[in-house]
Amino acid sequence: MRASCFTLYAPRGSRGQFIPIAAMVMFTTVVFLMAVIDIYQISRAKLKAQNLADAAALNVATQMAGSINKVADLNEWMNHMVNLGSNVPQSLPGQAPNCKGIDADLPPISCAENATKSSSLNIFSLKGNAANYAGLVQKINLSQQMFINAYNNFIGAGTGSNSSISSNSSLRSILMTDIPDLGQPGTTVIIWNQRPPTSESVQAAAAQTTGATPSVLNTAAMQPLKFKINDIPVTYKTVIQVGFGASGTFNTVKTLGQLLSSSNNNVSPVGWMEPDTTATPQIQVTSANGTETRVGAGAQVILAVRLPVLGSTTVSAKAQAYVVENSGTMGIDPTVDPLRPVFKPTYWVKLVGT
Repeated sequence: MRASCFTLYAPRGSRGQFIPIAAMVMFTTVVFLMAVIDIYQISRAKLKAQNLADAAALNVATQMAGSINKVADLNEWMNHMVNLGSNVPQSLPGQAPNCKGIDADLPPISCAENATKSSSLNIFSLKGNAANYAGLVQKINLSQQMFINAYNNFIGAGTGSNSSISSNSSLRSILMTDIPDLGQPGTTVIIWNQRPPTSESVQAAAAQTTGATPSVLNTAAMQPLKFKINDIPVTYKTVIQVGFGASGTFNTVKTLGQLLSSSNNNVSPVGWMEPDTTATPQIQVTSANGTETRVGAGAQVILAVRLPVLGSTTVSAKAQAYVVENSGTMGIDPTVDPLRPVFKPTYWVKLVGT
């Protein structure tokens, strides 16, 4: 039997090609792996930026809700300035107080209004007593306004700011304490409560954000919260002499502000306070009812990311949070009392889109 002999050989001109082909495959694999790492790093940074933006927006909006709650709480406190006695049921926040059996010259704020001289509503015994009551309420209004001014200064409202400016140092301190990652180098945070920053300003901020730069907090787009005072009309008795030692009384209506003013042409309102919905800053919120405006805050976070292939880049994410409408009460609530204001300091916030 004749044996067959086969000789393996490479075609002419193809010898020595294994090493360059293997090198190309290895190079392509390494580049692919580095690209995968870049994509992973960018995706991870985007997720982190979104989480930070959500947390920052919720934090600032929560502080806004807290300021509204503080004003509502002081309004409600004016319903409890005097102990009504053990026989009179005490009201809770959000409830209309019992206006029967109260001291007519020191009524709960919700019981004081009487614009019609009605004998079934509260009537102060004398103009002087009504003026004293107005002075007491005015002092509480001043304390409310002091708190609002302090809060607006706290958020650096209306001023460009960063870590070296003290106008928002308190806000920065709280944000960095509550959300430590906001303080990492290469982090820029932009806060607003009315209009979000323009794309040009965001691009400019991103261009200046590098891994070596200190963290920056910008509150230039923050506007001050604004509140208004409802000047309460009250009724008081006026005594007149009718002759021969006899006297009579008639009822007079003035607002608390008028009682403290020497001129009716320049009256500072005195009464209970609520947000001024026509002047206070609001953000746009998209809901099932369409686009609406709500008191709230937005945050945009820009992070510098170092990558093995691209070198470095930035990622950005933004979020908005708002004070939930009717989560608290400040004024007339027909379901509680159609005539008397009630105050329930329980305003809370939620993220847009949740």
